[in-house]
Amino acid sequence: ALGPHATLVRETTGWSYRHSRDLTGFEDGTENPTLQDAPEIVLIPDGPGAGGSVLLFQQWRHDARTWTALDQTAQEKVIGRTKPDSVELKDDAMPKDSHVTRTTVTENGEERKIFRRNVPYGTVADHGTLFIGFSADQARLQKMLEQMAGADGGPRDALTRYTTPLTGAYYFIPSVQSLRRFATPEDD
Repeated sequence: ALGPHATLVRETTGWSYRHSRDLTGFEDGTENPTLQDAPEIVLIPDGPGAGGSVLLFQQWRHDARTWTALDQTAQEKVIGRTKPDSVELKDDAMPKDSHVTRTTVTENGEERKIFRRNVPYGTVADHGTLFIGFSADQARLQKMLEQMAGADGGPRDALTRYTTPLTGAYYFIPSVQSLRRFATPEDD
C-alpha cells in the first residue's frame, strides 16, 4: 500500500540473539513496559499525530576486543545489571556512569519510560546493535541521549567507551488509521 508513496533507501539485517540478549551478552528490554501498558507510553494521545509514535533509530558498532577484555564484574558495572540474570545493581553499587543510570529519564521524581529494542547486526569483523526506541514524545528520547553523552552535566555513559554511534534519526510513525488513508481498494 505504501509502495507508491515510499522508497526504501537503506536496509540493515538484524537477528535475535540468545533470548533477547545484545552482543555484549546482556539481556535487553528488561525494563520495558508490558504490552498492555505500552500504548500509554508510546502512543501520542491527542492532537497532531494522535495514535502515532516517535521512533528513535540508532546503529552502534561494538568494539568487541575492548569489551571482551573486561571481566564480568567490570562489564556489569558498565551496564548497571548482572549479566546472567539481568538484576539491576543495588544503589550503593550502581556506578553514576552506568548505562542503566545514564539512560533512566526522570521528570519531577517520576521515571519516564520508553519501549525499546536492541537487535544485533553485522559480520564477525563488523557488528553491533540496532537500537529502536518508541515514545509518545521526542523530548524523553532526546533527554536520554543527552544524559548518555554527558551533555546534561553528568558523566558520559560508560557503555559509549565500547560502542560507537554510526547513524541515528528520529521518525514519526503514524497510526494505522492514518496509514489507511494511503490504501487503495485492492489493499483491503
